Amino acid sequence: MFVRLIISSSGFCGPVPGMLLALLLLTGCSARLQHASLGTKDVCLRLSSMREKTDRFRCGYYAVRQVSQYYRPEITDENFRTDSLLFIEANDTVSLLHCLRDNVAIPLTMQNGMVDGLFRSIASGDPVVVFVPGDAFVVVGLRTFGTLVLHCIVVVGHSANETELFFYSDGKGPYVISRKVFAQQWARVDNLCIMRAQ
Repeated sequence: MFVRLIISSSGFCGPVPGMLLALLLLTGCSARLQHASLGTKDVCLRLSSMREKTDRFRCGYYAVRQVSQYYRPEITDENFRTDSLLFIEANDTVSLLHCLRDNVAIPLTMQNGMVDGLFRSIASGDPVVVFVPGDAFVVVGLRTFGTLVLHCIVVVGHSANETELFFYSDGKGPYVISRKVFAQQWARVDNLCIMRAQ
């Protein structure tokens, strides 16, 4: 989960905004996710799922761990570098990029992508860390706050007809989402993602 604060000239202070922010953090990234049922012609990169019970506030950390283990299967908890992370929980997008760079020796970039660009990356064998609004998969949540809370997923594939995307969330998956719904949700955060630099 990621928190983006936009500070106006009047400020973001006082007990009411603080309570609203705390409530947002407590609602976290509750998800209504559907497991993918892959067909023989579907494209899907396989990531190692987290074995331990996942914590919904650590979606960014899990995404970085999964992508790092994808490129470096030998990486362990002991040699996984987290120095670049500002926090293990509620990480910001920039420190995730730096943490990935610390753990994998490939050129990475943060950018505003396109769905077709995700497909090209996956075809090259590269998963993509994608940021979506925190309410994208919420069952009972606060949709009125829009993109204040971000959720981090790893897009790893698509259906043969390219109408569905496959992804990991909170270290588990793959899950499936329609291309149309994904594109709508992703556009709300300006199609922000971390992918291999071309």
